[in-house]
Amino acid sequence: MTKRIVFSLGVLCIFALVLAVPQHASAQPCTLTGTYIFKMTGSVFAALPVPSKHKGKDDDIKSGTPSNPEFDFAAVGSMAVFPTPSLPNGLLINESISIDGTITRQYTHQGRYTINPDGLGGSLQIFSQLAGRAVNYDFLFASACARLVIIGIDQDTVISGEAIRP
Repeated sequence: MTKRIVFSLGVLCIFALVLAVPQHASAQPCTLTGTYIFKMTGSVFAALPVPSKHKGKDDDIKSGTPSNPEFDFAAVGSMAVFPTPSLPNGLLINESISIDGTITRQYTHQGRYTINPDGLGGSLQIFSQLAGRAVNYDFLFASACARLVIIGIDQDTVISGEAIRP
């Protein structure tokens, strides 16, 4: 009986503490600073440039249709906050990319970021010469602002990953 009362009081205290803590107490506003190391994986569709070994080869298509084939995508690299006078929220990205096994090493490009008003996440816009256009991502901060959880938001990609600030 005594154990049951102590247990019940313990549960009640924990419940009271949970109710007393504001809903967003663990979520702190963040901003991008320094350099992040990232890893991204997913799929890209033929709306992006197709590796030359696949052009005109429907037999290599994993899914989709011959006019919109799907290719595996993976990338690793670094992303540094790199403000300039013309782009105060600038990024400098250096990465190695694999599109269906075709590797591009030490690919460098620029981008920019925005932080949501609540400071809990934001968006990235990467100016990709390889894709021939801007590539867009949304992210949320995690691990006391030292980690980004990222997802691609363009229609012709299914890409996700994460970045950490060492």
